[in-house]
Amino acid sequence: MANTPPERRTEKEKPESIKSDAGARQDTSSAATSNNLPRFDLHGLWLKIKKATGWLAPLLVVATVLLGIVGWFESRIDKAVERKLSDEAILRKIAAHARPSLTFDATESIIADMGAAQFVKDIRVAKRKSDGWPERVEIDFTRAFQTPPIVTSLYDSVQIGARRGRLFAWTFDVHWSVAPPTTNDTDRLYRLEVVP
Repeated sequence: MANTPPERRTEKEKPESIKSDAGARQDTSSAATSNNLPRFDLHGLWLKIKKATGWLAPLLVVATVLLGIVGWFESRIDKAVERKLSDEAILRKIAAHARPSLTFDATESIIADMGAAQFVKDIRVAKRKSDGWPERVEIDFTRAFQTPPIVTSLYDSVQIGARRGRLFAWTFDVHWSVAPPTTNDTDRLYRLEVVP
């Protein structure tokens, strides 16, 4: 027995120190299970995570692709809107529909059109003061407006009141508050705004 290698010895032949060590290991494992303490199974948790990600990963890929497509479409739409809003012709169309206006001077010339010229048939300075300042402006329109058009002076200190005229015309009475610094009619500008 003395010549038998230690790994081939039977349980009976093992020294007492080895037997007591193995018994102690069995006692501690049985003590852990006897206390009903939960054992953390890392391998089982890994298998559950792997199983869950098996169907979750394709779902995340599809969601990411869809969000990318939506973002691409939104950026294309934003760029198209910016390009259209920087176009002067488009802005004129928007202004003509939203709040059409024009600028004219006391010589009855239209200086700038922001969409209101399509509604104007004729502009006349019908009456002037003895000093030559405009006192009444008549504007013939191509259609009826329920809301009175607004005429404001750009440089002179005046109050302008509106009243209906003949057919589609409106008459604007100019009441001077302060004498104008110049008598040149081309320097006397008025803004007409209509509400279609």
